[in-house]
Amino acid sequence: EIVLKVFIFVEIYAVDYSWYVDTILNLIRIAGDYVSEEVWYRVIQIVINRDDVQGYAAKTVFEALQAPACHENMVKVGGYILGEFGNLIAGDPRSSPLVQFNLLHSKFHLCSVSTRALLLSTYIKFINLFPETKGTIQEVLRSDSQIRNADVELQQRAVEYLKLSSIASTDVLATVLEEMPPFPERESSILAKLKKKKGPGAGSELEDGKKDPNSEINGGMEPSASTASTPSPSADLLGLRATPATASGAPASTGNLLVDVFSDSPSTTAGLASGAEENFLRFVCKNNGVLFENQLLQIGVKSEFRQNLGKYL
Repeated sequence: EIVLKVFIFVEIYAVDYSWYVDTILNLIRIAGDYVSEEVWYRVIQIVINRDDVQGYAAKTVFEALQAPACHENMVKVGGYILGEFGNLIAGDPRSSPLVQFNLLHSKFHLCSVSTRALLLSTYIKFINLFPETKGTIQEVLRSDSQIRNADVELQQRAVEYLKLSSIASTDVLATVLEEMPPFPERESSILAKLKKKKGPGAGSELEDGKKDPNSEINGGMEPSASTASTPSPSADLLGLRATPATASGAPASTGNLLVDVFSDSPSTTAGLASGAEENFLRFVCKNNGVLFENQLLQIGVKSEFRQNLGKYL
């Protein structure tokens, strides 16, 4: 839930894309297990679409991959960005082509099949970007662990990439492996889902928050009295006004999470009315009962009494 809120906060209020890249990569580093594919896909889209941040992103992700414990989502982002823009930092001896390749390949055997497949695509991109790495990468592709891999996808990629690098001319490689074109400009899929769920007015609310020059997020002046007196629940993205919850349940899906986090009104209370009386009677007649229950959460109470002493659990 916190990861989702931070991502939406950054997506709405980011004006400096270097800061955007720093923040999302730091989010992946700290909470990689909770970062969905939509988040790191969005980082890739932003980097590819903006020339001014590509070199910075390549340098930043290269440094992030040097950490002893590196999350797999960081390896995915690093493999994609270095495969496209690794040449922008190759002039530094500390991030030379072979250093980049060895750094990525050191993570290869620790990753899932999907990430390994992405890294194999990065390797063939390296052959196009850095011809001096061709021999080293071909040895990796030719190894039994690749061309005889139990996974059909990895085996096929290794064989096809090895053959492509062996028989294709430099011009053909450059054509087949050319840099990815910019993505069509579109908003984050997570924001799109949020706007769709909250209705037609949600889009204008989010845009107003992004463009407001007096916003606290952007270091502006304090909000006007009318704004401060009637805060919109949707504007409180980080839940700063919310009271701490008694207990929390694991969300069933990202879609449900969006509903729970950003709903302006507690829609679940309407469904509790039918069972409220039954739960009340159960609690009155027994020493334990259910105070609150929905699809994600159940709060119960248990009482114990000894003579003149009693306690609730």
